[in-house]
Amino acid sequence: MFLIYSSIYTRIILLLFIPQYLKRPKELSPKWAREKFGFLPYMEHSIWVHAVSVGEVNAAIQLLRRHKEKYPDMPIVVSTITDTGQ
Repeated sequence: MFLIYSSIYTRIILLLFIPQYLKRPKELSPKWAREKFGFLPYMEHSIWVHAVSVGEVNAAIQLLRRHKEKYPDMPIVVSTITDTGQ
């Protein structure tokens, strides 16, 4: 049963992934695909801010600037859900 479920799940994911990949601008497609499969920059000893949309990204900018002033060597990773937030 697990094999059947895994096979169906994989096919559905691929069917959903391909149109999502193709609808993105060509210069963003490879980066988007890497992020979706979990290939993120090295994040140990970093601050991670997750913002859903462009409004939340804009709201976080001041926080990120202050953090960068106080801890200039600490990497910051920002993740988003929407293309406009990205």
